[in-house]
Amino acid sequence: MKNSLYCVFCRFLTPCCYMLLFLIVLAVIVGIIAAIVLSQVLKPPKIRLHMLGAMPFKGNYISYYDFKTNRVAVIDETLKSNSKMCFVMPLDRSNLRDADTMRRAAGRASHKTSQTQGWEESWQYLPAPMTMNAQQLFNPPIAECEGARWIQLDYVGSNQKNRKCSDCYDFCLPDYGIERDVVRGDELLNIVRRVCFYLFVPEWRTYAQANTIEQNQRDFETYYRNRNHLATAYGSTDVSDTKWIQLQKLPRKNTFQDTVEGVRRGVYGQNRPDLSYQQQNYQNGNGYNGQMQ
Repeated sequence: MKNSLYCVFCRFLTPCCYMLLFLIVLAVIVGIIAAIVLSQVLKPPKIRLHMLGAMPFKGNYISYYDFKTNRVAVIDETLKSNSKMCFVMPLDRSNLRDADTMRRAAGRASHKTSQTQGWEESWQYLPAPMTMNAQQLFNPPIAECEGARWIQLDYVGSNQKNRKCSDCYDFCLPDYGIERDVVRGDELLNIVRRVCFYLFVPEWRTYAQANTIEQNQRDFETYYRNRNHLATAYGSTDVSDTKWIQLQKLPRKNTFQDTVEGVRRGVYGQNRPDLSYQQQNYQNGNGYNGQMQ
């Protein structure tokens, strides 16, 4: 019996088995160190991408690309509970022609471990609260956005990075597109840019350096006061209500649980002056290649 077991053991010490074991270990390592994992579901004309992110992104994101309505919805999973928000912006059909092209590009990019293009910050967007029922924009409705606040992102053309408001937080959402390899003739899915903007999140105000609650509310209203016309960009005839976040519903004091939650949110979303986002250290071609698996 001992000799039989020894013979069986010897059969597994062949070069072929060594190679198979090496490939298994390599696959496990690649799965662990992958910075971003993308998964896509749904049938045409809608695509759902779920990104598990690492720096320079601060959290996980779910993106819906609806080629029928030409809209993109992005869910930042950092924003949960009563501060859950869904962002909507136009779909760039000049880069993404159709759902099938996007799926094929995603398949070709599945073997990529780094990207040398894209990922740059784009601060040319302004957020505006939507007063219309944005769930009606998508059919079927997006489950992750049920009961959420909808924020419309509008392209303004000019750099908004220096336009800040008191107690606002910086957000950068992934914007997918097709990267063309002119040498190989391939089309690969990539994050062509990071859509960045500042947003007032009232539930987080007690965890940031700021003035009084009343002052922050006035700052928020001032920030959006002259942007009422933006709510009509998707066909709504209503104007934006600058008091879309009611002051009386905001937290007035901290509990220990709130403090712990605030620390967690600070790690993933807060733009603190003493820990300035450091995005400049992760620019494309400056020490960071975005990974896509």
